[in-house]
Amino acid sequence: MNNSDSRLVLPCGHAKSDSFELNEQIFCQICHAPIFERLIQYREEEIKKKVAKGEDIYWKGSNPEKCDLCSGPFTDKVFYDTHLPHQTRWGLFCYSCFTAMRCSTGTGMGQKYDLETKRKLEG
Repeated sequence: MNNSDSRLVLPCGHAKSDSFELNEQIFCQICHAPIFERLIQYREEEIKKKVAKGEDIYWKGSNPEKCDLCSGPFTDKVFYDTHLPHQTRWGLFCYSCFTAMRCSTGTGMGQKYDLETKRKLEG
């Protein structure tokens, strides 16, 4: 593979085909080898490229409906994909829970998204 070939080579050696969608799969579609860490690295590289080009980043998960902590609706037109400080639990939080639990945005901490457009606003 030369530098102009942008296909992702998985740790198992199989190439990511153009039709292979990077989603929450954690195994190679061909040999079922675990690839989660490489996918995370690939996503981070793709996000850095988009940010460098000035492109917007959008939420790709299912449509957020309620806060994972209080089960209330997102009333502030934003939602946070973040983790609770000093814990490994991640979830989608409303503004009230985000601030009450002293969460923050940034690399490895969390992101803030617009509820209507799903555009990333912070993090």
